[in-house]
Amino acid sequence: MHNLYNPKLRPLSHEFARKASIQRSVLTQVYLWKVARSISAWAHVFARACAGLVERLAGWQRLQRDIRALQQFDDRMLADIAVPRHDIERLVRNGRPATKSQIAVTYPRRQARPIGAMRKVRTKTHRPKAQTVGPADTASIT
Repeated sequence: MHNLYNPKLRPLSHEFARKASIQRSVLTQVYLWKVARSISAWAHVFARACAGLVERLAGWQRLQRDIRALQQFDDRMLADIAVPRHDIERLVRNGRPATKSQIAVTYPRRQARPIGAMRKVRTKTHRPKAQTVGPADTASIT
């Protein structure tokens, strides 16, 4: 610690200025680093929001183009594809509900396995160990 009352031990003013400058530069670097990180985080969020907006806009334009294309068909062509004119927009936006035959073709049922094909579960059986006859046992046998 510096003794401010003793002129010989008191630090010089340029030492105070140098230490203050070092502390300011360290604090400035820390603040700039935090600001740069927060700006990059906000830029990332903003870019993702813009990309989502562009995707939604492109999807909306695609729907409108498809609706206009179907509305240009005459009634006979719409009847061939089984789309009533008043239902064009709903069908383009939501699609046609799937029938049972379409579901069966799209997702065929898995056939049941034959009973013999089931995997057998093996359980471990403990066999009794064979008793060995040692030299002490042979003396008692004879």
